[in-house]
Amino acid sequence: MHWIAKYAKAVATSTFAAVLLATSAVGATAQSSHVAKVYALPQKGIDLFVQDFTSMTDAQVSAEGTTTMAYVKSLGANIVSIGFPFYQTTLTSSTVSAGFGTPTPARLALLVAAAKAKGLQVEIRPLLDEASLRPRWRGVIAPTSPSAWFASYQEFLAPYLTMGQANKITAVQVSNELQSINPSPLWRGLLNTSRAIYKGEYQFTSDQWPVGMVAPYNATFGIDLYKSYNLPPTATVAQLQAAMAGSMTIYKTPTSYFRTTLTEVGIMAQDGAYTYPANVKLFGPPAPQTLDPAIQVNWFKAACGLVRADQMRGIFFWSLRLPGNPAALPNLPYPARFTKAAVAEIKACFAGK
Repeated sequence: MHWIAKYAKAVATSTFAAVLLATSAVGATAQSSHVAKVYALPQKGIDLFVQDFTSMTDAQVSAEGTTTMAYVKSLGANIVSIGFPFYQTTLTSSTVSAGFGTPTPARLALLVAAAKAKGLQVEIRPLLDEASLRPRWRGVIAPTSPSAWFASYQEFLAPYLTMGQANKITAVQVSNELQSINPSPLWRGLLNTSRAIYKGEYQFTSDQWPVGMVAPYNATFGIDLYKSYNLPPTATVAQLQAAMAGSMTIYKTPTSYFRTTLTEVGIMAQDGAYTYPANVKLFGPPAPQTLDPAIQVNWFKAACGLVRADQMRGIFFWSLRLPGNPAALPNLPYPARFTKAAVAEIKACFAGK
């Protein structure tokens, strides 16, 4: 039985505690007199972003995928989220399309196969690219014709949904940081059409902003953790986790947390990143700051602690890039890569330590 159906049945027949008990089949800790000391995360994830590999053969893509998924598995993950770009020309455009770096469904299927061969579940994550939207971002798009935009997005999605159904992936993150249009009633039609193609889970994610925090029509919800915290580099893990918990109160409803995931937890390993963790360009040029692994480690530890304390569905750490060496250390222009210390912390989080 699909997990949403199981949860729906539990919600209809019992309390929130019983809902959490129902999740034990996928690794969650039952709510009883014998609660485990550490909540076992159902989803232990790594975010992978697919860059352009049009010059590579299918065999090369498969080989890159095999290497990367083996590395993801070595971190203790049980699921990988594969992100890829799509495009619109301006903030008010009413059409979307594939573009630079957008993999074909067939190419994406090669990566899905590589992940499943390593025993990993797979989510796919189309991300609206922001290059043509700067200095604004994807969360404030305002299509001139919303109906045309949704029709165009549906057309773009359909081949990926077909691929996802054929390869039995776990979920499609159908709306990623699109806060300005998340409340639109037009999602109902898109999801109804999509569910005729792909039968699995659909997820809405939002950046840490106070607009559009919704996951409509039986979808699940994800949070990309990029809230600004006015904390010094010397802040403790406890201080960071307390700040994160305070900002999460907007999401707390009696039956929502077991359906909520931290879908993107990433930060630069440098002083000042707590103030604006989403801004990778703070690292320079022209004046790059020194790497500080403790910043990234403490952020990861606090986020993991938050997920466990609130018994959320799981956590995904951002990010690996493909093609490329998955174990590459931080370097311009990707200072958000995992430091060695952060890799150790990710493994500890997934192991329940």
